[in-house]
Amino acid sequence: MSIQYITKRNKNVVEFDREKIEIAVNNAAVDAVYEGNPLELGKKVADIVIDKLKPEYDENGQEDTPTVELVQDLIEETLMEIGNFKIAKNYIIYRSKREQIRLKKKDEETNSILTDEFLSEYKHQPNPFPTELGEFIYYRTYSRWLEEEQRREYWWETVKRAVEYNCSLAPTTKEEAEALYDNVYHLRNFVAGRTLWTASTESSKKYGMSNYNCSFTVIDSFDAYEDIFYLLMIGSGTGFRVLPRDVEHLPKIRTDVEIIHKYYDPVEKDERREYTDFSFDGRVATINVGDSKEGKQSCPLCQ
Repeated sequence: MSIQYITKRNKNVVEFDREKIEIAVNNAAVDAVYEGNPLELGKKVADIVIDKLKPEYDENGQEDTPTVELVQDLIEETLMEIGNFKIAKNYIIYRSKREQIRLKKKDEETNSILTDEFLSEYKHQPNPFPTELGEFIYYRTYSRWLEEEQRREYWWETVKRAVEYNCSLAPTTKEEAEALYDNVYHLRNFVAGRTLWTASTESSKKYGMSNYNCSFTVIDSFDAYEDIFYLLMIGSGTGFRVLPRDVEHLPKIRTDVEIIHKYYDPVEKDERREYTDFSFDGRVATINVGDSKEGKQSCPLCQ
């Protein structure tokens, strides 16, 4: 009799699915540029692993189901036994990455105001977009790429990310967070479009203004130009006003200065200049423009 059930990491017992072994081996083989047939290798490994997983029974006659970890250990063991060491190495790396993803998610759930139990109601629902165009725009514009899982976010994940970011900005009860999530998920409430894209990213935490759909300033000083460029660099939508009375407040600009532009020569990231600086050599001023958002500095020639 072949194995029928398997125990998952959360202790739930589910039906054993040999196809998952075949898919895992196939993916590892493809990544290792396996010269043979990855599908056939997957089937071969699955047959050997299943043969090693002869069901055992306890004293009460209940089947002692194997764990997911045991099955994965047997996949590694089998790949090495049949001489596919490179594929075994890829599979070990794959397991390690998946473990890191699980730990990250567990940490996020521990610190999350929206519990996994609450979110489970939404995870398997179809996206609530009324048209295919709306769904296309969502995936094109707001669904972030999850590198560790090699896919884009689902709608329930995007809403979770955006709602939790908003709730982090002010004291929020669990009930308020859940009500906001349900409303945003079902398109009854909306957060800023830029928040859907940037919320909970390192950029949003460091540059809060990146979550603003709209900002505005009056062009009546050189500081206003700095503000506009900074806001645009961090991703905020920026509008401005320039009226004759605004221009009257701008300082005079020297017109007797020759400006020589030097093309940027690309360098490695750790060699890039962080902040803008300048130096004088006689009547020549050299301005070196920094690479960072914080590197902005007024041009010395405009003071």
